[in-house]
Amino acid sequence: MPPSGPDSPEDSARPHSADPQNAAPADPASPKSLPPPEGAADADEFNEFPGFLENDSDDTPADSSNPRNPSSNLPASSASRAPSAEPPNTRGEMGFLDHLEEFRVTAIKSVAALVTGMVLVGLFFNWFFQVLLYPLHRAARLAGVDPNAPNLLYTTTPMGVFSVLFEVTLFGGVALALPFIGYFVIGFVAPGLTAREKSLLRPALLSALGLFALGAIFSFFFLAPAAFAVSIKLNRALELTQMWNAADYYELVTWLTLGTGLVFEFPLVLVILQVLDVVSTAQLRRYRRHAVVVILIIAALIAPPEVVAMTLMAVPMYILFEISLIVGERLRRRHVAANSAEPQNAEDTLDTGG
Repeated sequence: MPPSGPDSPEDSARPHSADPQNAAPADPASPKSLPPPEGAADADEFNEFPGFLENDSDDTPADSSNPRNPSSNLPASSASRAPSAEPPNTRGEMGFLDHLEEFRVTAIKSVAALVTGMVLVGLFFNWFFQVLLYPLHRAARLAGVDPNAPNLLYTTTPMGVFSVLFEVTLFGGVALALPFIGYFVIGFVAPGLTAREKSLLRPALLSALGLFALGAIFSFFFLAPAAFAVSIKLNRALELTQMWNAADYYELVTWLTLGTGLVFEFPLVLVILQVLDVVSTAQLRRYRRHAVVVILIIAALIAPPEVVAMTLMAVPMYILFEISLIVGERLRRRHVAANSAEPQNAEDTLDTGG
């Protein structure tokens, strides 16, 4: 009979863990001796990561009551790793609907300015009506005709006087509202401009108002009277009876005044294009002959269809074209010098601080 002591082969082949009496006492300091929490199925997994239990299942829902859920032992800020929504817009950029809303507000303000101008013209209609007769009276004096003659203007239809009222009120309201409409439009486009472009806004707005006023004054006091005087002299030379429609006269005077004021804005456009490096002064000088042709076409479209008026319109426009080349070149050089001086000033500041 084989011996049954502790050194027997049967005892050595039998696992010691199966016998609770032969099991080694547990070391309380060992991390693998920690008991698994209630509900844990794998004690070895828990003992390997004593801080938390890893959840290998992708299908397990995130439940804070589940002890195998890692989010139950993590801080609230890091428990959820779901993709968050896009960060809020912090650069002040506007979406399409925001731009549409701003455009709607700008359009409402512009229409309100136009209506206000028309109301003011209507309240003082008699004064505006007499003021707009100045080019005709001036032309009559130049042609040697009594300006107080009662047969200078006529209405040829029963409702012709209403056309006069509407045209004077409309064009007068446009003339009064144009500065405000320009201000509203600039306020609409200003947020989308760069810092360099914004620096040009104030001088550009003041220059636009000045050029518009210059064109309107030139047309009202010089261009229109000269054109009407030529027409009166030709009528008298050909022994034709002068019967001008009042609606046609007021439409021509207001259109000529506003159109000339707008045309006189083109030098400002050329100056801005040169400062922003869109075109150069050398390119504009190279196409000077083409510019002359364009000026003559514009003069033919704006001025009355006769040589004197077209010449009076084209000559100032060409002078303004040449002035725009000089001013644009000087402003361009000034901007280049200012931009080149900024990096140098920054280096000097760094050297001084160092």
